[in-house]
Amino acid sequence: MPRFNRFPARFLVAALLAACGLAPAGAAEIAWVQSYADGVRQARSTGQPLMVNFYADW
Repeated sequence: MPRFNRFPARFLVAALLAACGLAPAGAAEIAWVQSYADGVRQARSTGQPLMVNFYADW
């Protein structure tokens, strides 16, 4: 098989694996915080950024 034909196949396999939700070995889970006040307190104490996720079911 010519070299230029192998790249799309490898890319497709990599994209399918990523879409299936396969996390790399050793990937940590996210510990979500339900309270805004607790999240702000934790972000300030660890020096990490704060992500606020808004959702509305209108």
